[in-house]
Amino acid sequence: MARFDTLRVTPAGALTLAGDVAPGAKVELLLDGTVIDTVTANDQGAFAAVTSAEPSATPRSLTLRVTGADGVAKMSEESLTVAPSPRAVAEAATAEGAAPAAVAAEVAAAQVLADKPLVTDASGTPRVLAGLSETLVIDTLSLAADGGITISGRGAPKGALLRAYVDTAEVGLVQAGAEGGFRMQLPAAKSGAHSLRVDALDAAGKVLARAEQGFEGIAPPPPAATGAAPARSRIVTISSGNTLWAIARETYGDPYLYVQIFEANRDQIRDPDRIYPGQVFALPGEATPD
Repeated sequence: MARFDTLRVTPAGALTLAGDVAPGAKVELLLDGTVIDTVTANDQGAFAAVTSAEPSATPRSLTLRVTGADGVAKMSEESLTVAPSPRAVAEAATAEGAAPAAVAAEVAAAQVLADKPLVTDASGTPRVLAGLSETLVIDTLSLAADGGITISGRGAPKGALLRAYVDTAEVGLVQAGAEGGFRMQLPAAKSGAHSLRVDALDAAGKVLARAEQGFEGIAPPPPAATGAAPARSRIVTISSGNTLWAIARETYGDPYLYVQIFEANRDQIRDPDRIYPGQVFALPGEATPD
């Protein structure tokens, strides 16, 4: 039976979905009846899709069409409500002349649904989508010039092991720090859209918490000419809870250097106190050695 596991939708419309179906099945994602992506489940039946959908000011329905080894396509019994984009809701309400208080109320309602997506089964019984942790957070995801990935985060349960996956492939394992923080160096991913997942595990391997984020892999640069200095450019994909202060502290070891990030990304940042999940910023200068 097809089952939704996790969902994340950024303000820009990047959509990351994971779930479980029959091993090796073809999975089509349908948004309001229109196919927006097709993926194949792995040998354990897990699938992950990273795609995009135009931000909407109204809720939409996401369903799955699953084709197994017998070639028979079946619709999922569950449907997932994709929350309206808070930004699109604000723009639509403002355009209609709504009072600021009314706009704020509509945005807050949209954010509640975005934070706790609802899945409805064939009987109409809803459940809050499980899988995304209330506390485990991926704070930073940065890409080196060669495509290598560095992630850091917080909120892991005490003593937990943290296992990282890119799409459905395991790529890293580390133990959480005493205060629940973690940092991992992961191998480069191919150019294109990917899904990063971090699971916090107890000693028996049970998943205690999970965080997930979409990102765009980058192609490694061509080999540098003899004697040329290697490229040092890095980028970071913003996730919920990020601040320029925290990113600067993580990247440079000095939070006051957030000004460098602000200046390098002025085309995207109007106010350094207001950055949004899904934005991708360049990180200028030298990073603190690991």
